[in-house]
Amino acid sequence: MWRRPEAILGGLLFTAWRGAAALGSTQAPPGAEANQLHAAIVNGDVESLRYWLETRHADASGANAGEPGVTPLARCLGLAAKVLDAPPASGRDSSANAPHVVSLRVLQEMVMLLHGHGASLTDAASTRPPMAARCATS
Repeated sequence: MWRRPEAILGGLLFTAWRGAAALGSTQAPPGAEANQLHAAIVNGDVESLRYWLETRHADASGANAGEPGVTPLARCLGLAAKVLDAPPASGRDSSANAPHVVSLRVLQEMVMLLHGHGASLTDAASTRPPMAARCATS
């Protein structure tokens, strides 16, 4: 049975359009890399942090979408402060209700990794004035 060329061409175009739409929907939202960096830091996962910085080229100073003022470096310093300020463990087993604690050694490794990728304590994108203001001053 022979098909009409219009039907074949229409089917090919529909298939190509659906494939392009699927490719476009698999891309991560703009702040996803920063969110992954912060998740890796909170979980103490140095290898995941390294992956997002070196393989995915995430911004080392990118703020978290949920907390725009907190950069990855600031998150590391905040966790270090919590570790250093933590009260000594009591006699009872409090590991069941205690949050995950990242060791200072792991935090040091993460800070060095972030520093090697140019991290700063402030998000460069949020501290830079808008383009119109920069053009007006020059």
